[in-house]
Amino acid sequence: MTDTGLSFGRIRVFLMDVDGVLTGGGIYLGSQELELKRFHVHDGMGITLLRTAGIRVGILTGRTSEAVTLRSRELEIDMVYQ
Repeated sequence: MTDTGLSFGRIRVFLMDVDGVLTGGGIYLGSQELELKRFHVHDGMGITLLRTAGIRVGILTGRTSEAVTLRSRELEIDMVYQ
Protein backbone atom coordinates (compact mmCIF):
# COMPACT_ATOMS: atom_id res chain seq x y z
CA MET A 1 0.00 0.00 0.00
CA THR A 2 1.29 3.46 -0.89
CA ASP A 3 1.33 6.12 1.82
CA THR A 4 -0.54 9.11 0.38
CA GLY A 5 -0.21 11.21 3.51
CA LEU A 6 -4.00 11.36 3.82
CA SER A 7 -5.60 10.99 7.22
CA PHE A 8 -9.18 9.85 7.45
CA GLY A 9 -9.35 10.35 11.20
CA ARG A 10 -10.85 13.82 10.77
CA ILE A 11 -13.86 12.70 8.71
CA ARG A 12 -17.05 13.64 10.54
CA VAL A 13 -19.72 13.22 7.82
CA PHE A 14 -20.18 10.74 4.96
CA LEU A 15 -22.66 12.08 2.37
CA MET A 16 -23.85 10.02 -0.62
CA ASP A 17 -26.44 9.66 -3.37
CA VAL A 18 -28.76 6.64 -3.53
CA ASP A 19 -29.30 5.50 -7.14
CA GLY A 20 -26.18 3.72 -8.33
CA VAL A 21 -24.51 4.05 -4.91
CA LEU A 22 -26.76 2.18 -2.46
CA THR A 23 -28.67 0.50 -5.28
CA GLY A 24 -27.65 -1.18 -8.50
CA GLY A 25 -28.77 1.91 -10.38
CA GLY A 26 -32.10 0.49 -11.51
CA ILE A 27 -35.54 1.73 -10.57
CA TYR A 28 -38.66 -0.42 -10.77
CA LEU A 29 -41.76 1.60 -11.56
CA GLY A 30 -45.32 0.33 -11.38
CA SER A 31 -48.78 1.78 -11.66
CA GLN A 32 -50.15 4.26 -9.13
CA GLU A 33 -46.79 5.82 -8.34
CA LEU A 34 -45.25 2.57 -7.07
CA GLU A 35 -41.46 2.78 -7.06
CA LEU A 36 -39.22 -0.03 -5.83
CA LYS A 37 -35.48 0.10 -5.14
CA ARG A 38 -33.19 -2.82 -4.34
CA PHE A 39 -30.69 -2.05 -1.58
CA HIS A 40 -27.68 -4.24 -0.80
CA VAL A 41 -27.26 -5.45 2.79
CA HIS A 42 -23.49 -4.95 2.66
CA ASP A 43 -24.03 -1.21 2.18
CA GLY A 44 -26.28 -1.24 5.22
CA MET A 45 -23.53 -2.87 7.27
CA GLY A 46 -21.03 -0.29 6.03
CA ILE A 47 -23.36 2.52 7.10
CA THR A 48 -23.81 0.88 10.50
CA LEU A 49 -20.02 0.63 10.91
CA LEU A 50 -19.58 4.30 9.96
CA ARG A 51 -22.17 5.35 12.53
CA THR A 52 -20.54 3.11 15.15
CA ALA A 53 -17.24 4.89 14.45
CA GLY A 54 -18.93 8.23 15.20
CA ILE A 55 -19.24 9.37 11.59
CA ARG A 56 -22.56 11.00 10.69
CA VAL A 57 -24.14 9.58 7.52
CA GLY A 58 -26.30 11.47 5.07
CA ILE A 59 -28.17 10.96 1.80
CA LEU A 60 -28.51 13.67 -0.83
CA THR A 61 -30.55 12.63 -3.85
CA GLY A 62 -32.49 14.26 -6.68
CA ARG A 63 -35.44 11.86 -6.47
CA THR A 64 -38.08 11.64 -3.75
CA SER A 65 -38.80 8.03 -2.84
CA GLU A 66 -40.66 6.33 0.00
CA ALA A 67 -38.19 3.44 -0.35
CA VAL A 68 -35.32 5.79 0.51
CA THR A 69 -37.27 7.15 3.48
CA LEU A 70 -37.91 3.65 4.81
CA ARG A 71 -34.33 2.42 4.31
CA SER A 72 -32.82 5.54 5.87
CA ARG A 73 -35.04 5.06 8.94
CA GLU A 74 -33.99 1.41 9.23
CA LEU A 75 -30.33 2.40 9.16
CA GLU A 76 -30.85 5.45 11.40
CA ILE A 77 -29.21 7.70 8.79
CA ASP A 78 -28.64 11.13 10.28
CA MET A 79 -29.53 13.38 7.33
CA VAL A 80 -31.80 12.70 4.34
CA TYR A 81 -32.32 15.33 1.65
CA GLN A 82 -34.60 14.23 -1.19
